[in-house]
This record gives sequence, C-alpha cells and structure tokens, in this order.
Amino acid sequence: MTCLALILLMAYAFPEYYDFEQKYNTTIIINKSKDIQEDPYLLVAIAWVESRIKSGRVSKTGDYGIFQINYNFWGK
Repeated sequence: MTCLALILLMAYAFPEYYDFEQKYNTTIIINKSKDIQEDPYLLVAIAWVESRIKSGRVSKTGDYGIFQINYNFWGK
C-alpha cells in the first residue's frame, strides 16, 4: 500500500505548500472522481475550502471530515 501511495503521489503535481497528508488525500479524491465521473478540480477545490484537505477536521457546527459533512443533516 505504501509503495502504491508513493507512486500515485509522484504522478501528480502538487503545490509546494501541500504536506504529505494533503497530497495523499488529493490523490484519493482525484482517483475516485475519475471513477464516479465527476470533475476532480471541483472536488479538490471544495475539499480545500472546507478543510484544507485535512482529515479529522470538525467545525463548530458539527461538520466533519475533508468535505465537512454534517451527519445531523445528511445522516438521516
């Protein structure tokens, strides 16, 4: 898994200020967006605005994750 992740990370050009977690999460978003035929630029932009592409983020309103999903609203 680690070798695959490194190969995938090297396949994309990332901004200099991205850390490893942001590069890894962006790689996953890009690859999954291709699977579901969505615009990878849009999904990465949304993730950047919502959480700076960092997992484990929780907002004051209870939204969590990279895309800041609110379970109370979407989970029902």
